[in-house]
Amino acid sequence: LDTPDTFLEYAGKYIGNVHLKDYRIAPTKKGYKLIRCALGEGIIKFDKIIPKLINKYNVERMSIELGAQRSRECDVNVDTYWSAYKETPNTKQEFKEHIKGFTSNESETLYERGANISEVMGTEFNEVIESVNYLQSL
Repeated sequence: LDTPDTFLEYAGKYIGNVHLKDYRIAPTKKGYKLIRCALGEGIIKFDKIIPKLINKYNVERMSIELGAQRSRECDVNVDTYWSAYKETPNTKQEFKEHIKGFTSNESETLYERGANISEVMGTEFNEVIESVNYLQSL
């Protein structure tokens, strides 16, 4: 698996458009869950990545794309998970070390907790506004 930096090292020159997302990471028995959040509230260091995208890789188009309302589970503690990543620049231990400091106690989205659709929509709208404000502050 890649970190944002290792991914940019080999794929940066091919990027034409970037969909900006951010996630919180919550530990699970099998690995961790990616839980959506507004840009700047999760694990991605946009203050480091965006200048690199613009200045080193000449990326001109970026858009905000909040993560899905259903969290994604990454089963990194299951050995068969790693068989698909034989050529990854990071070992299982290096990757786990990389994400160790990013864990969150939040384990579900508002949608997954069964909130009504109006509340979910209101929160999503607020996350877009928060994301825009965050990006403007960089």
